[in-house]
Amino acid sequence: AGYSFVQTMRLRRYERAICRAADGVVAVSDADRAAIRALDSTLKIDVVPNGVALERYDAPITPIPFDLVFTGKMDYRPNIDAMLWFGQEVLPRILAHRPESTFAIVGQRPHPRLDALRDHPAITITGFVDAVEPYIDGATVYIAPFRVGGGRSEEHTSELQSHSFISYAVFCLKKKKKKEDERQEQNHGVHH
Repeated sequence: AGYSFVQTMRLRRYERAICRAADGVVAVSDADRAAIRALDSTLKIDVVPNGVALERYDAPITPIPFDLVFTGKMDYRPNIDAMLWFGQEVLPRILAHRPESTFAIVGQRPHPRLDALRDHPAITITGFVDAVEPYIDGATVYIAPFRVGGGRSEEHTSELQSHSFISYAVFCLKKKKKKEDERQEQNHGVHH
């Protein structure tokens, strides 16, 4: 804990210096802007939200079916924490009610800490894949069970629009829809 505290303080000093030296600072969410502003309340910070390349989801996709899917860079600490927690704490509860459930952890460079999940018969850890869209399209439920990390939940917007979605803090369920319904809803805004 002491080492982490020292590293956190060093990182804050570095981030503060970089932000002060920059001509402008951009955050991807109001939560990120607030976190950056906590470094220095005099910083001018613009918010430019992340976007989703919808055309990637218009091409025909052959789904790779799994009940539960997570996609992300698997050597990133918040993703590792989320998958270990979900695989060890939540998945057993799901399997108690639905023993046939399957769970895919899709993403490059799986950290050795994830080896604890590799022998579980319900869990597949893919490593690098050419495209995540077949896994997302084949998912019954897309999960994003983050317990630590920054505020970029927009990364999972495309998954939330077309699938049931589980998040650690908020549970949102949405039935999978036909592509035509998704496009119409995207044109009129998505309601959660």
